Amino acid sequence: MSNHKNNTASSGARPNLALRLLVGCAVLLVLLTLALAFDVSYGESNVPLGAVARVVGSHLPAIGREIHLAESDLNYETIVWGIRVPRAVLALLVGAILAMAGVALQGLLLNPLADPYTVGVSSGAALGAGIAMILGLAKYAGGYGVPALAFVFAMG
Repeated sequence: MSNHKNNTASSGARPNLALRLLVGCAVLLVLLTLALAFDVSYGESNVPLGAVARVVGSHLPAIGREIHLAESDLNYETIVWGIRVPRAVLALLVGAILAMAGVALQGLLLNPLADPYTVGVSSGAALGAGIAMILGLAKYAGGYGVPALAFVFAMG
C-alpha cells in the first residue's frame, strides 16, 4: 500500500515551472507598477493616484489620444510628468543596473556571497578617490577626475 502512495505522489500533477515563473514575474511586475505609482504620487504635494494614472496615460502613445486631462490634472502634469516620473524611472534603472552588477560579480567569482566589500572593490575605489582628492584631480576630466581614478583603482 505504501508503494501505491509513493507512485501517485511522485507522478501527481506538478505545476509547470514555466507557468510558475510567468505568474511570479507577472505578480512582481504588478508590485513594481504599484510601487512606482505610489512613488510618483507622494511628495511635497501629494497627487491622487487617479490623477497620476491620467497624466501618465495621456503621455502614452497607445492611449494618450483618448485621455483628455481636466483642469485639475493640468496642475499636476508638471509635477508628475516633469519631475517625479523621470526621478522614479531613474531610480528604477539605477536599481536594475546595481542588481546586474551584483549578479555579474557573483557569477564571475562563482560565489553567491560575493559583494564589493568582501572582494576589495570598494576599498580600491576608496583608495583611488582618496588619492585623487589629495592630488587635487577633482577639476580634471570634466570634473570627473575623482570618480575616474576611483573607477580605475576599483578595477585594479
